[in-house]
Parts: sequence; structure tokens; C-alpha cells
Amino acid sequence: MENKKREKIAICLVNNHNQFNAKFMMNLMGIVSEFYLWEGSDRYELNVLHQSKGYSVADLREHLDFNAVEAGYDYLLWLDSDVLPPRKLLEIFMGNFESNPGIEAVSGLYFWKSYPFCPQFY
Repeated sequence: MENKKREKIAICLVNNHNQFNAKFMMNLMGIVSEFYLWEGSDRYELNVLHQSKGYSVADLREHLDFNAVEAGYDYLLWLDSDVLPPRKLLEIFMGNFESNPGIEAVSGLYFWKSYPFCPQFY
């Protein structure tokens, strides 16, 4: 039986506060737990990466990106501490890449936090 190398997924956490919000952390645990229940999880290695506080959000992203690329991650999932995505997020995320091999990025749609609540994406 052929032993194929598993692709690596990094969940990159962006938070420049003293601690993470409990609701966010409970949601993250649910996402990770649901990933291991997904039948496709055996094709991937999953890790959570976090850069310590003391930097701007832009610097946190840059540090995490550099570290993930250096460590050989194939996919980066960015989670800011003010979002609560669905528990099946990783199954949806990877499903987009698996069913559309030509795409290089998947993004959520976010809205401004104040009026006029314009949509934006990164």
C-alpha cells in the first residue's frame, strides 16, 4: 500500500489582546473536533498556529504567514478572534479546494462593523 504524504493545514489565529475570548476558543475546539469526525481528515495534517501579542494585526499576519510557509504548510486558514465560523468550516474550506483544483484562495464575506455596513473581503 502506497504511503502518501498528507497535506498540511494551518489554522492561523490572529489576536493582539491579552487572551482569547472564551466563546471564540469554544468555537475553535468545535471546528477542530468536527474536522477529525470528517471522513476526509485522514488526508491532512492539522495544526493551530498563533503569534504572541505585542504586534499590530498586520504584523501578526506577516509573522504567521512567514512561519507557516517556512514550516511547509499547504493551506492557511486565517481566523480572527472576532468571528465564530461554522463547526464544519474545515470540511467546507477543503471541499472548495478539492472540487475546484484551479482555485488558490477561498474567502468569507465580511461587513463593516458600523453603518453603512458595506461588504468587504480579503
